[in-house]
Amino acid sequence: MRWLISTGITVAVFYALAGRWDLPWLWATAVVASLVTLPLTLTIDPDLARERRRPGPGAVDRVTRVIMTAAAGTQVVIACLDVGRFHWSDRIPRALHIVGLVLLAGGFGLVTWSAAVNRFFSSVVRIQSERGHAIVTTGPYRYLRHPGYLGMLLGYPVIALAIGSWWALIPGALCVLIVLRRTMLEDAYLLEHLPGYREYAAAVPSRLIPGVW
Repeated sequence: MRWLISTGITVAVFYALAGRWDLPWLWATAVVASLVTLPLTLTIDPDLARERRRPGPGAVDRVTRVIMTAAAGTQVVIACLDVGRFHWSDRIPRALHIVGLVLLAGGFGLVTWSAAVNRFFSSVVRIQSERGHAIVTTGPYRYLRHPGYLGMLLGYPVIALAIGSWWALIPGALCVLIVLRRTMLEDAYLLEHLPGYREYAAAVPSRLIPGVW
């Protein structure tokens, strides 16, 4: 039910901004984003869902969630207004639309997978002692320490390409900077405060990109 409501709101917002139904790439973007996140919506741990909506005590860097939401939302607003009403951008090649959709699906899919195996996948940086916070080493966490953030790096910036707006790439680029900053901050915090994380970091040396960083 929550997924249906969320999808309905997304469609309503997209239409209100774009003002047209004859925008296949816009609606393809909405469909891909909704379908990829459906499994998580159906299976998410109730405690994690509450934690993501209302994080518990001891959180640091709450502002990142606000800024990220604003940047991603601004990207969608600009893209919808661009393709639907004002046509600021030249036509984007079909191949780039497809690349955008593929990266969006892959990125959001990786976020969904990460959240599915990590019941401590909070929207803020904190040690969830009351929930028995422990290190997760299954799924994508076998290869990367922050696979969810890699998914965000892949998925958020390309929303603009998938929909078809060059101008929306500006807030999309801001999303990249925000995710990189959060990754560095969270990794340093966990190294200092989460027992066993240093050993995990030694065993899984890559934060976001295998063999690179």
